[in-house]
Amino acid sequence: MTKVYIFDVQNAFTFFKAGQFVTTGGWIHKNIVNQGDYEFMVVISGCIYLTIDGIEYAVKKHECILIPPYTRHFGYKGADKNSTHYWMHFFPSGPVSFSQVQESISLKNERNYHKICIPQYFQLNEFEKIVILSKQLLDSANDLYNSLLTSNFAITSIAIELSNQYNKQLSSQKNKVPTKFELITQWIRIHSHENLTVQTIAEEFQLTPTYLSQLFKKYKGISTIQYINQKKIAQAAELLITTDKTIKEISMELGFSSEKYFMKVFKLTNKLTPTEFRNSFPKTYLNNHSVDPSFPKPKQMMT
Repeated sequence: MTKVYIFDVQNAFTFFKAGQFVTTGGWIHKNIVNQGDYEFMVVISGCIYLTIDGIEYAVKKHECILIPPYTRHFGYKGADKNSTHYWMHFFPSGPVSFSQVQESISLKNERNYHKICIPQYFQLNEFEKIVILSKQLLDSANDLYNSLLTSNFAITSIAIELSNQYNKQLSSQKNKVPTKFELITQWIRIHSHENLTVQTIAEEFQLTPTYLSQLFKKYKGISTIQYINQKKIAQAAELLITTDKTIKEISMELGFSSEKYFMKVFKLTNKLTPTEFRNSFPKTYLNNHSVDPSFPKPKQMMT
């Protein structure tokens, strides 16, 4: 059963180092033990293969893995071609414990409000949120004029968002959202690049458009069209900061009727134009198997 790590976030974590790793394929993670620091690895594309404390993991697109300190880890085979992932190291600000998945729900009470729980390995249902936060972290970490506090709070925000997504998954299981509705939302996510309408979705699942809209109001609190646009814009945000595709290419890929309409919906959702959004994240540390320098530990962690 997957371990769930419990962090105290009453104070911000101490940021150590981070980057975006790009490989053309065949890269194998070196055999290493982190000295006191934890690491998040979030896969953007492809798949990387890791052995952590004797357990093998195939970490795929939109999945996250947490590597604890003083634990030997290495690649057990070469990464898939064009695999890309974020890597982020940090030192916790308080004691860390771990438990099994079913025990973590009890953390959601007032006494433990300052604690968060993150499983060692899980899939991200709202990947685009982690992409945006990761880009903010990389931007702050590579800006010479930013305070170190910016990066400390940025990595802490990522940890909190990971915990939030995990708790939402647990809550969804507990509240027993109808399986058919879960299938509908997953289908929309998979087909969000198409020109979707309420009618086409209703026909796909043999429902009336009215009943479909009632389901979305009940379980999501928004209309079907709003949910469709949310998913499209979330994917657009991800493409804007992880690819070099033009705005026109992205709007066409996501099935918008026109580039102008895409830009209008994007600005209504994010309060920025697609270009302004993309330009908000200019600084990212990139590395590959040939460029992998060492980093000194933060001064506050030196003993």
